[in-house]
Amino acid sequence: MACESVMTLEKGANLSDIDGEEEEPGEVIESAAPLKVGEERGLGNSGIKKKLLKNGVDWDTPEFGDEVTIHYVGTLLDGTKFDSTRDRYDPLTFKLGTGQVATGLDNGIITMKKRECAVFTFTLPSELRFGVEGRDSLPPNSVVQFEVELVSWITVVDLSKDGGIVKKILEKGERDASPGDLDEVLVKYQVMLGDGTMVAKTPEEGVEFYLKD
Repeated sequence: MACESVMTLEKGANLSDIDGEEEEPGEVIESAAPLKVGEERGLGNSGIKKKLLKNGVDWDTPEFGDEVTIHYVGTLLDGTKFDSTRDRYDPLTFKLGTGQVATGLDNGIITMKKRECAVFTFTLPSELRFGVEGRDSLPPNSVVQFEVELVSWITVVDLSKDGGIVKKILEKGERDASPGDLDEVLVKYQVMLGDGTMVAKTPEEGVEFYLKD
């Protein structure tokens, strides 16, 4: 295993991860205690088990639609390895929730923090196709384990709700507030074509203007 255990504080899990009775009107339900390093727990009714190997940093977790970069090692329960990005020295970058990896990995990764390491165990449907090596040699309905490290991710926001304008947050700002139409802003930007060709760029000092203009 490539992930080394380190203990830090974690945020509580979502209410959807809690097994138990339905909430009564006015009843207060406490969230499940965060996983401890070495502890394993089922993720709701998904059929996926998560074992925490190393705590991550910060509090944020990715969402479906975000672009994530992970390292993973896929094995059967007997330890037989069928795929590993670490062996290729090449992490995988993909968009969550688009079927590029096993569904169990998508549902597990959205529970992870940056630099967190965890093992996800689930049954792989025989008809499932996903982007890992060695999948064709797996027996039907295999129980698999993926040791995953969430290296990083980029938050993707569809501003126009139709894919016309998409924002990728490369680095989060320092405050939650955003400027209004009457505010003056100082910005730096680059304009590139889809193939990476740069067609415009602000001066090093940036440009100032009022948003309403």
